[in-house]
Amino acid sequence: MAKTASGWQRQIRYNPNWNQLKEKAKEVLQSPEGRHIYSMRKYDVEPIF
Repeated sequence: MAKTASGWQRQIRYNPNWNQLKEKAKEVLQSPEGRHIYSMRKYDVEPIF
């Protein structure tokens, strides 16, 4: 438990599985195939008038 600046108690949780999944996703997105697939998602959205 930790106290915030305003005096409230706060609990910080660490989930190693979540961090492993984030690292795996980062590796996939940084691969050549992942970059190609992700680049296909990028497009300009028509602005609202």
